[in-house]
Amino acid sequence: MQQMTFGVVDPRTGDEFARAPECSPTQLDAAFDAAAAAFASWRLDESARCAAMLAAADLIEAHTDELAALLAAESGKPVAMASGEVSISVAWLRYYGTVD
Repeated sequence: MQQMTFGVVDPRTGDEFARAPECSPTQLDAAFDAAAAAFASWRLDESARCAAMLAAADLIEAHTDELAALLAAESGKPVAMASGEVSISVAWLRYYGTVD
């Protein structure tokens, strides 16, 4: 089965810079159902949630430049502003990953 995609356009230039996968209503429902099923145990395991947030912060921080470039391209904002938003996301993940 061929995966359908759609173009991601840079609003500054109007140029397509990437392709993203489309999702059918059935696929979307399956994703929501899986998330709801996982939430039942996830919400009870505070240490796993904290560890996941701290791991996500580390991963995002390691890819700040790449993520900032993608965010700038898809939103049309300057790379410096996008980089700041990525850094703020890292800070929030670290904050909530260590809250008692």
